[in-house]
Order: sequence, then C-alpha cells, then structure tokens
Amino acid sequence: MKHQPNCMAAGGQSAKSGLNEPVLDSIRSSWGSFGRFLKLVDKSPGYSDNFEGVGHRTPFHDGKDFALFPSLFVKPSGAHRSKGARSRLRGRGHDISWEWVKVVWAFFTFLEGGQPYKDVDQRALVRKANLVPWTQKHQEYAGYLHDQIHRFVRLKSESEPLSRGILKLDKLIKVVKISQYDGSKFPTDLSNVAKFVEPSRMSLPSEAGIIDPCRFLKDEKLESFKNMPNIIPLDISPDVPTQGCFKVQDKDIHGVYRRLLASGVAALLPERLAVRDPDGNCITGGLFAVDHKPDSDRIILDRRPFNEIERRLVWARLPHGCLLTQLIVPRGWSVRGSGDDLSNYFYLLKHQEAWLPRNAVGKVFDGAGFEEYGGTPGEKYVLTFRVIAMGDLNAVDIAQQVHLEILKDCHCMKEGEVLAFKSPLPASHCFEGLYIDDHVVVQVLPNRKNRTRRQKFRDEDIMDASRTKYGQEGIPISAKKAYTKSKKFVAWGTEVDSESGRVGSPILKLRQLCDIIIAYCRLKSQQEAYSTNFRATHPSPYAPEVYDVLITRVLLLG
Repeated sequence: MKHQPNCMAAGGQSAKSGLNEPVLDSIRSSWGSFGRFLKLVDKSPGYSDNFEGVGHRTPFHDGKDFALFPSLFVKPSGAHRSKGARSRLRGRGHDISWEWVKVVWAFFTFLEGGQPYKDVDQRALVRKANLVPWTQKHQEYAGYLHDQIHRFVRLKSESEPLSRGILKLDKLIKVVKISQYDGSKFPTDLSNVAKFVEPSRMSLPSEAGIIDPCRFLKDEKLESFKNMPNIIPLDISPDVPTQGCFKVQDKDIHGVYRRLLASGVAALLPERLAVRDPDGNCITGGLFAVDHKPDSDRIILDRRPFNEIERRLVWARLPHGCLLTQLIVPRGWSVRGSGDDLSNYFYLLKHQEAWLPRNAVGKVFDGAGFEEYGGTPGEKYVLTFRVIAMGDLNAVDIAQQVHLEILKDCHCMKEGEVLAFKSPLPASHCFEGLYIDDHVVVQVLPNRKNRTRRQKFRDEDIMDASRTKYGQEGIPISAKKAYTKSKKFVAWGTEVDSESGRVGSPILKLRQLCDIIIAYCRLKSQQEAYSTNFRATHPSPYAPEVYDVLITRVLLLG
C-alpha cells in the first residue's frame, strides 16, 4: 500500500465539509452524541478550517506499540494535490474520501471511548486521543481506510441492475416521493410481496418430480421420510386456523391449474381424500407468485394451514458466507471458487403419494375440463402438489439432505472439507459447501508461478464429479449462475476477491443499499410510519430490532 512519507495533521470544518457532500454535511450538522463529539474534535487544539491539524506531524518512533484508537487523524501531506488537469482528474473524489476517513476515524475513537454522551466525558476523550502519537501503524491503517472508502465512493449504483429487494424499496421511495403520502397507507401495488399467479409467467420445470428422495436418502433419514404421514402431523387444532393466501384470479384458475398439471408439479385429488378440520371442512393451502425474473415469477404454495399442525424433521446443516472470512491464505497463494445452482430444484423433488392430501391448494372444483389429467365431470377435486413445495415446513430439510446424498454418492462433500455454520473451518485447502440448490467449492492454492503447469487440485475433481452426476440423473443446472475456477466469485451472498483479499457482501450491493437508505432518510413524511410499513411489507432475514438499529443509525447520522 502506497502512502506519502511526510505527514501533516488533518483538521476539518465546524459544520459543513465544503465538498458538496450532503451526507457528510448532515453528519457534521447533527447534534446527537457523535455529532457533538465530532464538533469537539474539529475544535480541538491544532485543528483549523484549512486542514492544518493536530498531534505529532511525523511518525513517532520510540519502540512503543500504541493502540490505533483512541487517536486523532493525521492526513498525509499533499495527498492527491496537483495543479495539473490530468493529475486532478486522476485524483478526483479523493478530498471527499479523506474527509470520510476523518469522520470514520473520529467515529472509531468515539466507539473505543465508550460512546460518551456527556460533554465532560467527550472532552476528556478528545484530550486523551490528542496525546496519542501518530505512528507508522496509524498511517498505514489510514491509507487502507482511504483506499476502501475511495473505492466505495467512486462506485456507481446504476452500473448493475438492482436486486429484487432493493429494486422494490427503490420503487416505493420514488412513489412516495412524488405523492402526497402521509404515512397512513402504502400504495397497494407496491406494499404486497405476494402477486397474482399468471399462467404466462409461471416459472416451472419442463418435467417435475424427476428426483425420488427414496433413491438417495440413507438409513434413519430414509425411514423418517417414508414414514412422514405418520410422524409429522400433530394431533392439535389451532384456536384460529390460518387461512392460506390464494392469489389466482377466477379467469386464470383453469390456465394456472393446467400448467401445474402439465408440468407434473400438481395432480388431481378427489375431495373425499382431503385432510379435514374438526368441523369437517377441507384444509387447503394458498397459492401465490413472487418476483423471480423479468419475464417469470416463482410460484409458492402457502402451506401455513398445514405447517401449524406439523413438526419439523430438523435435518439441515447449512453453510454461511461469513465462514469464508476465516480462510487463511499463505503468502504466494490465492483463492478460487467454482459453483453450480440447480434450476427449479424443489419442483424436481417428488413427494410420496400418501402425502398428497397435505399439499392441497385452493377450493374444491369440478373435474370437467381436466379429463386428460384424470378428472371426471361431476366429480369433486382439489389440486395438490406432487413435489416438495416451497413453503413446506420440511422442504429445506428434505431438499438439503437429498442434494447432500447425491453429492456424497459421487465422492463429494467429504467430512474433512465441508463448510457448515457453527462448525470449525475444516483443516484443508479445499472447502465445499451446499446450501439447498447452491453447490460451492473453494480452493486455496499456490499462485500460478508457484505451481506446475498441469497441476490439478481437489476442486477440479469435485466439480467434474458433481457435474457428471447431475448429467447422469438428468438434473438441470443454471448455466447463467455456474462459474469455474473464478478468482472473484459470490458464494451464498458473500463476495470473495482473491486479489484484494476482501470477503463480504458485494460492495456494489452495499453502495446500492446505501443510496436507498439515504433516499429513505431524505423523505419528508413521518419516519416512524415509514419504518413500520417497510418492516411489514418487506420482511427482513434479520430480527426486527436489527432493522430498527439500521434505520435509527442512519437517521441519527443523517
């Protein structure tokens, strides 16, 4: 990492950055705990409006190892300053990046000092930080922060399409911004995640139910699967039974049902075989669509009416992308990844015939018009899913275990190489993980110049074996999502960049989310109402209090 050898202290403006950066200006004008602390830092002895700073102006060398924080930031002198037009062009944005480094540095000092809110405690922390010498370690870390922040600041959100969740929030903000919304009611078309199922937009496999779990499950798990109709249902009746969300318009029911029947996803079940509640009424689930691709929707069976009277198998041991932050890469080595994503995987898994009554959806209907699928005019039927339905309480457990056994059958997913959340990282240079339909292999290996030309590694054997097995079983792979021996890849939502060593959420997604949060905070309507509606209409995978902290922190800083 390259940094200027000479240093000068960096000061700052008392209220505004003067860099036409609204977020920085909002932070500096804040009167929250950190906003007040930042003002004290700016006014501390040695700071001034022309960046002439504080503390020791050259790296301090006396053999002592000083902690990074608390301390006051010192900016490298002459950093990216030039009168030449070409040099200024190359250095554009660096002033903003350095200003952000200063604010972040003050924030780290504020956190290290226990987040003081009393004026006397904040002043004591500033005095303490002012006494810490600026060392080579401080300078290197400041340079690292600058490089990371500058990369983030220079990113353009529009360089890639927004993900489904962020796109939904972006549309909401734009609608609210140009409307007279007062926080009392969200626009109906944007506040619902569940969509109506349209026959022309249903994402279905060409042939469903081609994988029989009984062929791959082993030992006690195989017996449990075969015995699910007996061991899974609970002998209870909820006080207020849940009603499934059924979103198929009357004009589309025939077309939707025919597409489900033609693909093999669903079958006709005589009404007399349906599961009934204590009052004798048929228990059925719902059916709705969610966004998937620009030209198709994912179809979801809402099994809540059944899930609440069933128990879980609890088989799945899933990986998590955060495990990849623990990778240790020796000097002269690198990381690469390979992966596959199965297409419409849940719909490929065939369920047992005895389970059909527990996968029923919608209302009872006449068999007329469905003769080619076994219907008889005058007879009453309900539609039922033949496959492991998304929305089933045990769908993840079954799908994960079946895929795991398929890979084990071709000598993949060996015990000493498997990544699993809350388990130690394997003592290996090859790591393999499976998240339902998403199979990833990560290999730590010597750089090209440090290995022989045709040297093979374990990840190649795994990918060759797994892809051959998928082909033998007729299991389709998404060609668009597949990657092989990539130095920069995304595994389970986590981006791994071998060259930079960064492992975390894709940085462009973070920038897009940052822009969305800023746009949200700039809305002038009632913020509390927005928070409530955002949580209600866009469920987060995190706990509600985490979502609140995210919004609150941004509001405080902004």
